[in-house]
Amino acid sequence: MREKSAQEIVSEVRSRLASINLGARASVDGVMAWWPGVNSTIEYKDSYTVGDFLRYSDSVLVEAAYRCILKRPPDPEGLAHHAAKLRSGETDVIDLLAGFRWSPEGEVHRVHIDGLLLPTKLRQWGKLPLLGRVIRWGHGLYRLGSVDRRASASAARQAYEFKELGDHLNRLVAQISSRLAANAELSMSAEAHASRAISNIERTDQAINDVEEAFVARSHAAELQIQQANAETTALRSMIANLEKDLVHGKKLAGAVADELRKHEDNAARLGADVVFLSSRHEAFARELLGFRQLATEVEGARAILERHKREQDAAAEAERRLDSLYVEFESKFRGDSALLRTRMLPYIDSLKEAGVLDSGLPVLDVACGNGEWLQILREHEIAACGVDSNGTFVGLCKSKGLDVHAMDALEFLKRQPESVYSAVTSMHLVEHLALADLVALLDEAHRTLQPGGLLILETPNPENFMVSSIDFYNDPTHRNPIPPNTLKWMVEARGFKQARIERLTAGRDWGAPELLDPALPGANSINQLLDRARAAPDYAVIGVKM
Repeated sequence: MREKSAQEIVSEVRSRLASINLGARASVDGVMAWWPGVNSTIEYKDSYTVGDFLRYSDSVLVEAAYRCILKRPPDPEGLAHHAAKLRSGETDVIDLLAGFRWSPEGEVHRVHIDGLLLPTKLRQWGKLPLLGRVIRWGHGLYRLGSVDRRASASAARQAYEFKELGDHLNRLVAQISSRLAANAELSMSAEAHASRAISNIERTDQAINDVEEAFVARSHAAELQIQQANAETTALRSMIANLEKDLVHGKKLAGAVADELRKHEDNAARLGADVVFLSSRHEAFARELLGFRQLATEVEGARAILERHKREQDAAAEAERRLDSLYVEFESKFRGDSALLRTRMLPYIDSLKEAGVLDSGLPVLDVACGNGEWLQILREHEIAACGVDSNGTFVGLCKSKGLDVHAMDALEFLKRQPESVYSAVTSMHLVEHLALADLVALLDEAHRTLQPGGLLILETPNPENFMVSSIDFYNDPTHRNPIPPNTLKWMVEARGFKQARIERLTAGRDWGAPELLDPALPGANSINQLLDRARAAPDYAVIGVKM
C-alpha cells in the first residue's frame, strides 16, 4: 500500500473537518418538562373530609372519587362523563362526592366523608318550594362571608401555579444553555486541534521542499532529513488518528444533544397544551368569580327582604303582646270564673285514670293552658303536669301559682321535645283558633311525643248547637271557624290515633236549653227538630289513643 504524501494527508484532514461543523449551535424555542401542578397523589384510607378532595380538579378529582369512595379505578366513559359535567359547571365537588357516596355502589363500601352530609341535605332541602328558597337564602348569607376569601384563595392558587411553571421553564432553559455552551467549547477545542495539525503538516511540507532543493548537494543530509520527516509524519498520522477518534466522539455527543433537543421540543409541546388548559381554567375561574359577585348581590337583596320580614314579625309579635292582657280579660268575661271551669274539667281526671296512662309516671302536657285551672286540678290529684302558652300574661299568672308553664308557641315547643315523653296531651279550646296546616302539625307532634297508649284530649265549641254555631262561637274574635265533631274525629284518626270517640259535654254548662213541645200539639214534630238543635251540648271533646 502506497504511503500518502504530506500534501495528501493535509487535504484529507481539511475535507473531513469541512464535512463536520462542530461549531453549529441548535436554536431552542423553549422547553418545559411535564409539570405536575398541585394535584398530588391522594392517601387511601377509611374516612375523609371534604377538604381532602378540594385539592383536586377536573379528571383528577373524578379519579380520586372513584378510587377513594368506590374503591376501584374509573371506567373511561364514567371518567369522561363526570369530568365534562365539572367543566360545564353542571355539577361541583359536593354534588360529585354526594352522588358517588350515596350511590348503590358507594353504599356497599360506606366510606365516611366528614362535612359532606350537611351541604348535601341543604341542597336537597333547597329544592323544596318556599322553604327551599329560605334555606338557599340562609345558606347564601352564611357563605357570603367566605366568598372573598375563597375567591382570593383561588386567585392565589392560580398565581402560584403560573409562578411554578415559569420557574420550571427558566431552570430548563438554563440547563439547555449550559449544555449548548459545553458543546460549543468542545467544538472550539476540536477546531483548535485541527488547526494545529494543519499548521504542522504545512511546516512539514515546507521542510520536504527544502530537502528536495538541497538533495543533489547534500544527499546524505537530505536522507537524514527525510528520515526525520518520516518520523514526524508517523507522529502526525497518530495525531490524526486521535483526531478521528475525537471526531467520532463529537458525532456521538452531537447525536445525544440532538436527542435531548427533541425531548425538550416534546416537553415544549406538552407545555403548550398545559398553557391552553390553564387558560381555560382561568376563564372558568373568571366566570365563577362573576357568579360569586352576582350571588353576593342576590344575597344582599335576600338579606334586605329577611330583615324587613323580621321587622314585620317583630311588629306583629309586639302587637300580640299588647293584646295579651286584653285577651285575659276577655276570657274572664265570656268563659266564666275559675270555679266553673274546674267543674267542667274534672271529668277528664276519670278519662285519664280509665285509660291507665298515669302508671308510667310521665307528665301530662296541657297545650294553651290559659289560667292553669286544668294544671291545678292535675296537681291536686298528684299527677305530674306541665303547660305551654304563647300569652305572656297567662304564663305570668300560672307561674305565680307555682305551675310549670313555658312561654312559647305550642307547635315550636312540641317540636323541641323528644319522642314518647308525655302520658297525655290535652288542649281546651285551642283547635278552633288554628289554620288547617297548624292543626295537622299539632296532631302529628302530639302523636310523636306521646307514649304508646298515651291519650289525646281536644275540647272545642260544638257547632251542632245552633246558638253556638251562629252567635256564641263568634264572641271570640280570634276564632277561625267551628269544627263539626265528626270532622275533628276523622282528622284525629287520619293522623294515626286509634279508638277515637266524641264526648258531648254538658257538665257545668247552663245554656238555657228549651223544653220540647208536647208531640200531640199540631206542628210539634217540626218545631221539636229545631229545638233539638238548641238543646245540643255547647261543647264536645274528641279523645284518641296512640297505639
